[in-house]
Amino acid sequence: MVFGLTPSLYVKAGSFIFGAYGVQMLLVPSNMMTDHFEAPATKYTDFWIRGQSVSIATVVYCMTKLPEDVAAKALLGLSAGIAVLYPFNAKFGYLSSLEVKYPMHYVPEALMLGLTVAGVLALKEVTCELFSNPRFYGVRQWSRLYLLWRSCEKRLTGRGFGVRDERAAAERDSHGRLGTLWCTASGVPVRACARDTQKSVTSLRRGPPL
Repeated sequence: MVFGLTPSLYVKAGSFIFGAYGVQMLLVPSNMMTDHFEAPATKYTDFWIRGQSVSIATVVYCMTKLPEDVAAKALLGLSAGIAVLYPFNAKFGYLSSLEVKYPMHYVPEALMLGLTVAGVLALKEVTCELFSNPRFYGVRQWSRLYLLWRSCEKRLTGRGFGVRDERAAAERDSHGRLGTLWCTASGVPVRACARDTQKSVTSLRRGPPL
């Protein structure tokens, strides 16, 4: 948990913010125009802004019904996309050239930037939990197998921590690459190490335990 921010809390905060925008679009669509731009509202802008309230309401409803991690990802994408296409596009003019009214326009800039950053922080906890999920057993097993292989390689070549180089050379000469080389730091022979590696391969083929 980063700063106490969970996906569930993030989704609730985002739903409240977007819900408030939806209510404004439905009830006072002209304010969405006159509060943020140096231009008058018209019956045409009122028309499409009021209609957009239905989309906002649907998005908010779906986010409250989806699993919290899925809803948090959707809200992060929504916030980042709106930030790029609406407030910061109006501010910097990389897609549109608009006359923005300040200080009111700082509000959507701060809200969308805040929701985007908060989404990254909220989902950071979810990302860290992935490797403890049984569905990601294969990822953990491949990582374990790779570390085992590197350990075996170090023991076989005599470069491992605590291995005596002269003993390693003698064992390689007398028993070959998969001989009875011992790691003095752990006391595990290479043959045992190779068996552990084979067990990991077998476990990968069988899949996660039920």
